[in-house]
Amino acid sequence: MTSPLDRRDVLSGQFLRFLVVGGSGTALNMAVFSACTDLLAIYYVLAAVFAFGCAVTWNYYWNRRWTFRWAGRPGAMRQYVRFLAVALASLCVNVFVLRMLVEGVSWNAKLAQLAGIAAGTLCNFVGNKLWVFSERKREKGDGVRPADPGP
Repeated sequence: MTSPLDRRDVLSGQFLRFLVVGGSGTALNMAVFSACTDLLAIYYVLAAVFAFGCAVTWNYYWNRRWTFRWAGRPGAMRQYVRFLAVALASLCVNVFVLRMLVEGVSWNAKLAQLAGIAAGTLCNFVGNKLWVFSERKREKGDGVRPADPGP
């Protein structure tokens, strides 16, 4: 029996789509982070949290729709909460790396933010693949009610 992470589609198509979505989310994150720190003079840790909030919603939409192909299925809010939980774990990694690099070794905050984002990427994919967008959950319906067929 193989793990869901051993399949070729994960290594080729799905993981690549995840990286593309993550790359666009990173660009959004960095734009918001830069605007907050450079234009609004917001403390860099608070700026990282705000930038995360913007990027996580963007990433959820595109990962649900394109990466894991769950668009149109019921249970989007429940799934978003799971996605957010995985993303929050990644944010903890991000902020830990960010602070260690800025305060521990005096890195530039923007470079440290990129390193923090990179540090959480693999953990984020694994959490999303195995828990949020699991094939087993798709097959079982993940305990959500089926869509109302109407009258």
